[in-house]
Amino acid sequence: IICNKIDQLEEVEPKIDRDEDGMPIRVWLSAKTGQGTELLFEAINDCLAQSMVSYTLKIPPAQSRLRGVLYELDCISEQSYDAQGDWVVDVRMPAAD
Repeated sequence: IICNKIDQLEEVEPKIDRDEDGMPIRVWLSAKTGQGTELLFEAINDCLAQSMVSYTLKIPPAQSRLRGVLYELDCISEQSYDAQGDWVVDVRMPAAD
C-alpha cells in the first residue's frame, strides 16, 4: 500500500511499515515533494528480491537443449566454461519459473 500526500499531514514522516517477516506492507511518501520516494524503490526491491532465486549450474555439452531453454528464459547473468568443457552459468529467475 502506498500512502501518498504525507506533505499534507502534520508529524508524518516518510517510512516503510513492515510485517512480522520484515516484508514491506506500506510506504508513506509524498510524490509532490519527493519525500520517501527512495523508500518506495527500497520496498519494491525488497519485494522483488524475495521472489527471485539464483543458481550456478554446470551443464555438460550433451545437455545443449537446457542451454537453449535458459537463453529463451533470458535468465543468464554470467557464463563461462570450465577445464572439462562444461558450461558454467549463473542464472537468476522468478521462483515460480
